[in-house]
Amino acid sequence: MRKRKAFFLPFIFSLFMIGLLLYLDLQEERLAPSEGWSRSLTLPVQENYINKPFIFEDGDLYHIYSSTNKDVSHLVVDESLEVQSDVKLPVIVPSSSNMWASGNELIFIKNNTIQKYDGDSTTDLELNAEGLVASKDQVVFWQEHQLFELNSTTLEQKQLLETAFPVTDVLIDEKTNSLLVLTREDAIHFGVTFLENKNNNFEVKNGGLIKISDRHKITSTSFALHNREIDILIGTNAIEAGMRSYYAYRTVINLDNITTETNTTHLTIVEKESDRKIRNAQDLVITYKEGVPSIIFSAKGKFGKQRETVNVYEAHNEDGQWLAERRSTSRNLSKKIQWLNSESLIWLGFTGGEYMLYGASMNEKAVDNSLKMTKEDWTFAASTTTIGLVISALIILIMGIWIGPPLVYLILVYIVNKTFIDREVKWLGVSTILVYLVGQITLNHLVLNNYMNPLGLSFTGSGIVATIVLFIFTFILFNLARNKEWGLLVSISYFIGMNMLFSALLYEFIGLSY
Repeated sequence: MRKRKAFFLPFIFSLFMIGLLLYLDLQEERLAPSEGWSRSLTLPVQENYINKPFIFEDGDLYHIYSSTNKDVSHLVVDESLEVQSDVKLPVIVPSSSNMWASGNELIFIKNNTIQKYDGDSTTDLELNAEGLVASKDQVVFWQEHQLFELNSTTLEQKQLLETAFPVTDVLIDEKTNSLLVLTREDAIHFGVTFLENKNNNFEVKNGGLIKISDRHKITSTSFALHNREIDILIGTNAIEAGMRSYYAYRTVINLDNITTETNTTHLTIVEKESDRKIRNAQDLVITYKEGVPSIIFSAKGKFGKQRETVNVYEAHNEDGQWLAERRSTSRNLSKKIQWLNSESLIWLGFTGGEYMLYGASMNEKAVDNSLKMTKEDWTFAASTTTIGLVISALIILIMGIWIGPPLVYLILVYIVNKTFIDREVKWLGVSTILVYLVGQITLNHLVLNNYMNPLGLSFTGSGIVATIVLFIFTFILFNLARNKEWGLLVSISYFIGMNMLFSALLYEFIGLSY
């Protein structure tokens, strides 16, 4: 009777391991991306397409306007990212246009002309425009060589600047409403013009030239003001040797000492946790927090156990090196990151079929809210565990090579003297499982490059130690569960099968680290 109960010990151990895997996967789902930050919080905007939101602060509340393929979503959230209001405005803003918004009013570009939505209908202002940028108190648009300011109330326009070369981008510093204008001077040079806002009057300053290779396509631009310096960050990509490469260039211009050719440096960003170089940073935004430069961006990287996605990162310069920490825990491809305030971010996540709006914060209430167990946590944890068990099954197939040595050994014994097998001599069973152990160690080293290390140990020879420890554990359970009535081949098969099952579960438990 005891033997019958012991027979199920391997299965009980396996169920325990599966339960433990589910528990650990659930705990991992609830981990914060970095110390002091919340997990990703889902905001109620989900459509086939969402454009980069327009944001402004109103006391302790934040207004988020997101244009989608169906309408414009107007969310109002507090500092903990809890939604206070959710309104849909029945107007479609083209995906190519930025917008200004206040209440139920919108200003945007459609068919190269500026239009205003007043809450009921849309009016064409008959103003040609190639691009538009806005802050809470300012709307700026441009034509090829001219830059204008538009009064959102009276709809009067005022020319701010006329350039010798075509305008390629305009950026607004939301704290001062100063403007940075980039113009295409030639194939490799971009002109920088700074319009410093002094009591709603703009003082124009030529900021010199930024040199960018003509093989590079600019994908993001941002700037920040700090102590009379303009800190410009430009993201580019280029096709090199058939592969797409990503670059970040930083230019710092002193407003009191402007030179013709600026000093532009190529930034290298390293993930702090893994010490790996991030080679595909996109959607870069630079800002200053407490006098220190900070860069937020999206890039491909790991999250959770053996998984990769495009994460949100924040990088700071530490001892001359830009070190990045993850800020997102969402599984979706992250893009178009923005600061909501000094301690909160929002961004878009792409699932492959639709976009969703996410946020993350250092706000204490937001952190607490994000750590609450949800149905999605159980779903994702169960999914991760299931995938892990499938991987374990595949690992067992790989382990099939371990069966080779004992099988060959038994065949040779049969050829030399088959009566040993017929009589089921005791030494044959012991020697066969020892051959299995030696074969495990040898094949792990020669064929699998020591990847098979079920205990996750890292010192020299740890793969051998881990294999022997698991072998001994299997042998103990085998002796408890073995039935004396079993034949030689049944006993050997049971032992090997048990050892392979335990090994596969432990590989998934620890992770394939070697």
